[in-house]
Amino acid sequence: MKIKTSSQQFNPIFTTGVLLVCFLSLAGCISIGQDTGQNLDYEKMQELQMQSQYSAVPDDKAIKDALPEMTAADFEKLGDGYLSKGNPHQAFVQFEKALQLDPQNTVIQYKKGLAFLQGQLNQDAIGEFETVLESQPDFAPALLGMGQAYFQMKNYDESQRYCRRALEIDTSLWKAYNFLGMAYNYQNKPVLAIQAFSRAIFLKPRDGSLYNNLGISYMLTADYEKAARAFLKALESGHRTKKVYNNLGLALSQSQQYDRALEAFKKAGNLSTAYNNLGCVLLSQGKSHEATRYFEKAIAVDPAFYVKAHDNLKRAKIGFLQKQ
Repeated sequence: MKIKTSSQQFNPIFTTGVLLVCFLSLAGCISIGQDTGQNLDYEKMQELQMQSQYSAVPDDKAIKDALPEMTAADFEKLGDGYLSKGNPHQAFVQFEKALQLDPQNTVIQYKKGLAFLQGQLNQDAIGEFETVLESQPDFAPALLGMGQAYFQMKNYDESQRYCRRALEIDTSLWKAYNFLGMAYNYQNKPVLAIQAFSRAIFLKPRDGSLYNNLGISYMLTADYEKAARAFLKALESGHRTKKVYNNLGLALSQSQQYDRALEAFKKAGNLSTAYNNLGCVLLSQGKSHEATRYFEKAIAVDPAFYVKAHDNLKRAKIGFLQKQ
């Protein structure tokens, strides 16, 4: 994660930002990550749109004639199902059909924007949400959708503006607080991010991704103990992803709890990558001699890991020799 520095922030944040960049610069080393969306294929969505008139009912004419015609509400319900399963391609097709039958339905228009949004087609999503807002300027979910689209486009100022507008209308939109917090983290404003994530957690206490993002904010303030507690809470909430285990490993290693950090890194990958990751952390802390041992262990466990670990091993040895 690339962190911008600011003269208004205190020194530990800048130090941690540099530290995270160091992790990214080392060969095969871990990176710290927030929980966002997924990338999908626009051409696939276009192809499905072209085929949409044939996909709703079976091809056999007798069967078609026996079935009642599907309504806009029927297609909308199908789209909802596809969207909930993470299939924006098919969701888009169903919402498009629903709009053909009910073109003035702003809720379906909004959901079509959600399909674009889930597929990372941000400009298309913005176009749908703007259409909704032209007729209903206070439709808070569409404002939130705009905020998410701009966040995914890395336009954090616009993202914050729309999220705040959404929250002015509906304070229960926990996702708006989440996107505010992530945007603040990218702008190196972790104190504001902590406030936003805390509010989101108050509204959605069982969502582990929120604890993960909160932990990153604490990492940026160099409060590694609180960061580790947040990552552990994410895991306890069932959000057991490699990203969270890596983040926990980073927080524990920054607290010099290296044994616990190694265990966390193991759960994020395998033994060789765990040794390499811990070596990267030690190297970033200036502990070249200790880092060398872990890079050597990574190579011993998995010779196929040789190239990445060997590059890091050379860096560690150079750093150790420079201290002599």
